[in-house]
Amino acid sequence: MEEPALYSIGETVQMSEEKLYQDEPIDYEEFILDDGGLDVEAWIIRSTYEIWDLQMPGRIEYYYDDDCVIHAANGNEVEGTDEIIEHTLNWQSAFPGIKIKILDVLWEGNEENGYKTSMPSYMIGKNTGHSQFGPPTGKELTRENNLSIYNCLIEKVDGRWQYTEEWSNYDNAAMEWACTSEDRDAEEDSESPPTR
Repeated sequence: MEEPALYSIGETVQMSEEKLYQDEPIDYEEFILDDGGLDVEAWIIRSTYEIWDLQMPGRIEYYYDDDCVIHAANGNEVEGTDEIIEHTLNWQSAFPGIKIKILDVLWEGNEENGYKTSMPSYMIGKNTGHSQFGPPTGKELTRENNLSIYNCLIEKVDGRWQYTEEWSNYDNAAMEWACTSEDRDAEEDSESPPTR
């Protein structure tokens, strides 16, 4: 059964669902409201959809500021659009066809101060490509085995809305599990107690 792209886009999204999920990139002007503010929910949903579901990591340069920093839950930081694209490509190579399913979009802010956002979600995809953990395993990420939350700051940079900072808390344990062979799982289980 095909999972819905989003369980509910809410009433505050100004963009139609058809436009949100079209296959072609959307022009910047489509996100700007009549009062000059940003259609925040559409921005978050669409940027996630283009980068992950449509496999367009080059769109990171469109949505993210060049100096954006992503703070990962494991303490790592990914700095600048080049590193963000490389990081995204690594996961997309390990999970061709990976998709992020958004559960909700929460935000507050305004045109003057920018927007603080939060996006609980989960990933779906099968590990059929090599990853930093080794060869493909065929294991799948599903709603049942991973959960993520992305908190972002969207600000105007040179008159244009962009992500300027992100706190990414995706399920590192689930990603490693999906990319780790059964043999390695058995070795680790024999050496130490399970962490889950």
